[in-house]
Amino acid sequence: MTVGRFIRLPCTSAFIRRPLNEAHYLRSFAGFCALRIAATPLGGWEASCSMHKTRHTHYNVYAMGMIQNIREYFHQRFLKEALHKPVPASRKRVNLNTSKTIGILFDATDQVSQAQVMDYADALRLSGKRVHLLGAVDTDHEDGSFPFPSFSRKQIDWALRPKGRAVKQFLETEYDLLVHLNPKPKLVLDFIALQTKAHLKVGPFLDQNIYDLMIDNPTCAIPVFIREMETLLHKTNTNKYAHA
Repeated sequence: MTVGRFIRLPCTSAFIRRPLNEAHYLRSFAGFCALRIAATPLGGWEASCSMHKTRHTHYNVYAMGMIQNIREYFHQRFLKEALHKPVPASRKRVNLNTSKTIGILFDATDQVSQAQVMDYADALRLSGKRVHLLGAVDTDHEDGSFPFPSFSRKQIDWALRPKGRAVKQFLETEYDLLVHLNPKPKLVLDFIALQTKAHLKVGPFLDQNIYDLMIDNPTCAIPVFIREMETLLHKTNTNKYAHA
């Protein structure tokens, strides 16, 4: 008999006994989703080879949404656990001028964003700074043609935690300044930012206490985000929390 405790399933009104093994729980939950959808009285979800194509499409969309919800649930759980285990790193007062080593996380799915981030990284290098990039590419295909280290959905585990050589190498370096160069939070990049050793961390606004400085302008373009970030960094030489 499986030993566990009862928990409420995200986005449902049901409770099931959660096994101690979380992988087993995910398999159980997937089975539960199938049963729940089969019993849903929306046109009669019957297990039949003659099921209408439209109904089958609705079934797939609903099931995928439920699976994504459970992945995000466990991601947030692991994120909260990591927040209680601060990454060890020596802390010192830094700003943009005094930072010699800079790590940049960014969403590399869009080519325009890629070009904007690359241009900014080149400008920082011309000013004598060492810049390390890590891009998240929202695709299942691995493409080694990028001129920067990256990871795709294939390097993200079931709890939306990034893995792989590029992620490992990025995390092995300690930075003066870490920048999540994206106006909006992104789960996988925020998780990497939390694990990164840096004296000062800058990123988009979010509820979790991951960044020391946060830019609250989710609809702006990357160049605007960079300008607001630099304005804030030029005004500070502290590693304390601030909110722009």
